[in-house]
Amino acid sequence: MVAAIKGYRAILTMPDKVSKEKQNMLRALGAEIIVCPTKAAHGDAAHYVQRALDLARSTPNSFRIN
Repeated sequence: MVAAIKGYRAILTMPDKVSKEKQNMLRALGAEIIVCPTKAAHGDAAHYVQRALDLARSTPNSFRIN
């Protein structure tokens, strides 16, 4: 909601076990959702935390909220 109010671009990574209802609610608020496989091991490029870290590093003027 804060990103929507402030006009920021929000890209959220999450495992595929997050409910579709939650994903749809976040999309309705303007977030971009990247769904990652739950089976991906921590540290794997496909893991949702690693994907967020990689996005933050590769996107200019961005930051990651933990």
